[in-house]
Amino acid sequence: MKKLTYNQSAKIIAAILLSVTLVVGVGLSLLAGVLSEYGMYSMSKDSFEKCYTQRNVQYLVDSQWQKHFHWAADQPEYNWYDNKRVDTDIEGIDIIVKDPNGVEVYSTYDSSREYAGEYDFAEDTSEHNLYEVKAYLQKEPPQGSIVEQILRIGMSAYDSRVLVIILAVLNVLASVVLFVLLMIAAGRREGEEGVHLRFVDKGLIDVYWVAVVSAISIMWLISIEVFASLTVAGIVACVVSAILSVILCTMWCMSASVQIKNRTIIRNSLVGRCCKLVWRAVRFIWSVIVDIIRAVPFTWKTLLIATVVIGINFIAVTSGAIGFVVIESIIILLFVAYSTMNIDALDKAAEKLANGEIGQKINLSHMFGAIKRRGENLNSIDEAVSKAVEEKMKSELFKTELITNVSHDIKTPLTSIINYTDLLKQHLEDSDDETAREYVEIISNNSQRLKKLTSDIVEASKASTGAVDVELADLDYGMLVEQCVSEYDDRLEAAKLSVVANVAEDVGIRADSRLMWRIIDNILSNICKYAMEGTRVYIDVYEEGDRAVAEFKNISSTELNITPEEMMERFVRGDASRNTDGSGLGLSIADNLAKLQDGELKLGIDGDLFKARLEFSTRECVE
Repeated sequence: MKKLTYNQSAKIIAAILLSVTLVVGVGLSLLAGVLSEYGMYSMSKDSFEKCYTQRNVQYLVDSQWQKHFHWAADQPEYNWYDNKRVDTDIEGIDIIVKDPNGVEVYSTYDSSREYAGEYDFAEDTSEHNLYEVKAYLQKEPPQGSIVEQILRIGMSAYDSRVLVIILAVLNVLASVVLFVLLMIAAGRREGEEGVHLRFVDKGLIDVYWVAVVSAISIMWLISIEVFASLTVAGIVACVVSAILSVILCTMWCMSASVQIKNRTIIRNSLVGRCCKLVWRAVRFIWSVIVDIIRAVPFTWKTLLIATVVIGINFIAVTSGAIGFVVIESIIILLFVAYSTMNIDALDKAAEKLANGEIGQKINLSHMFGAIKRRGENLNSIDEAVSKAVEEKMKSELFKTELITNVSHDIKTPLTSIINYTDLLKQHLEDSDDETAREYVEIISNNSQRLKKLTSDIVEASKASTGAVDVELADLDYGMLVEQCVSEYDDRLEAAKLSVVANVAEDVGIRADSRLMWRIIDNILSNICKYAMEGTRVYIDVYEEGDRAVAEFKNISSTELNITPEEMMERFVRGDASRNTDGSGLGLSIADNLAKLQDGELKLGIDGDLFKARLEFSTRECVE
C-alpha cells in the first residue's frame, strides 16, 4: 500500500480511473432516474410494455401528424390528404383519420393484418375543428423500423434495469475508493519522507478553488451550447467536459489534502489570512482595553461600578421597575458575599504564609478578576518561599554531609599526630633540649585545639540539622545551673572572676540534662575566655510568667564591636584578633541545642556588658 501511494504513475492512473468511474457512475445514476420515471422499477413487465407502447405510439403519431393538422387548418383551400404534400405514413403503425364531421378522410388500415393494439387520439386544429385519429400498432413491425427500434430498446432497458443500478453503485464505490486513495497519496513522493509541496500547493487554496470553478463553468457553458445541436460532437463535448471537471476537482482536493497534512490550509487561504488579521486586530483592541482597565486603580473601578449601578437603579425606580431593582439587589448581595468569601480565603492564606506555613495552595477555580490575580500572586510567593526553603535545606544537608565526611577524614591523621606527639613528649622528658620540648608542646596544644575544633564542627552540624537524640526529663533549672557553675570553680578562679548567683528554688523545666550541660558549658567557657579579670559574673535563675530564665552577665575584656546576631553566627568570636583557642562555634551550638528542646538563647550587648539569656517553658506549661 505504501509503495502504491508513493508511486507517481499509480496516482496518474488512479486519477484517470476516478474520472471515468465517476462520470460513468453519474451517467448510470441519471439513466436509472430516467428508467424510474418510465415506471420500470414499479411496474410488471406486461403493465410496463402496455404503458410504454401506448406512450410511444401517441408520441410517433403526434410528431408525424400534428404539423399537418395545423397546416391544413391554416390552408383550407388545399386538400392536404389528397395532395399528399408530406409523407405521413409511419412504418409499423396504420391509422384512420376522420374529419370534424366524422367523415373518414385518410386511412392505411388493412384488415388482413394482425394488430397488437388500437389507440384513439384527437387533434384540435382550430377552435371548432377536431380531427379524430385511430392508430393501429402492427403485431410484428418491420425490422429496422422506428417503431420496432423504440419498442426493442424499451424492453431491453426494462430487462437491464437492475443491472444499471448495480453498475451505478459499483462505479460510485470504485470512485470513493480511488478518491480516498488519491487523498492518502497526495503530497507523497517516492524516495522522500514527509509531505512534499508542489507549486500549486503553496498558493492560496480558496483562490485556486475559484479558478477551478470558473474554468469548469466556462467549459460547461461551451459544451451545453454545442450539445444543443444534438450531434455526436455535442455529446463528446459533454463527456470530455465531465471528465475534465472531475480531474480539476480531484486536483483541488489533493492540494487541499496536502495542505491539511502540512497544517497550512488556513495559512494558505485568503479567507484564513483575512480572519487571522481580523483576529489579531480584535486581540490587540481587547488587550488595549484590558490594559486600560487594569491601569485604573481598584478603588476607582469599584466607584465606577457603584456609580453605574446607582444610575441604573435610579432609572429603574423612576420608571416604576421595582422588581428589577429587587432582583438586581439580590444579585449584587450574592456577588458581594461571594467576593467576601474569596477575600477571606486570601486573608487566611496570607496569614498562614506570614506564620511560615508554606506549601498550601489557594484554590483559584472559583475566583475571578482582581481577587484571582491576588490569589495567583500569593501562590507565586508560596512557591518561591517553598523553593527557597527546599534549596536551603538541600544546601544545609550538603554542608552537613561535607562537614561530617571531612571531619571523619581529619580525625584519623589527627589521632596519629596526637599519639606521636605524646610519644615525643615522653621521649623528651629527660632531654636538656628546651627548644625541642617547646616545639613539641606547641604541636601538642595545636593538635588538641584542632581536635576540639573538629569535634565542635561535627556537633554544630548535627545540632543545626536536628540530628541529635533528645531525651526530655523533668529538671530543676536552678540546681542544674549551680552544678555547672561548681564544675567551673577552678577555671573561674584561674580567670580571676567571682560569681554572684541569685537562683530561685523550684524552677522546673522539661529538657535533656546532657544537652543542657553542653549549653551551659559553652556559655561558661565563653565567660572564662572573654570576661575581664577581677570582675564579677552575675548568674540569675528565675521564672518570668510561663518561662524559666537563666541569665549570665559579665564585663568583656575587649571592646564588643559586633552585634548579638553576628556573635551567634558560626566561627565568630568576641575578640577581633582571634588570639584565643576558641572555635567560634560555642554559642551557635548552644543556640541550636536550645531550639531542639523548644528553648531559646538570646544575647545582649550593652557597652562592654555581655548578657546571655537562656529561656525554656516551665514544667507546668509544658505539661
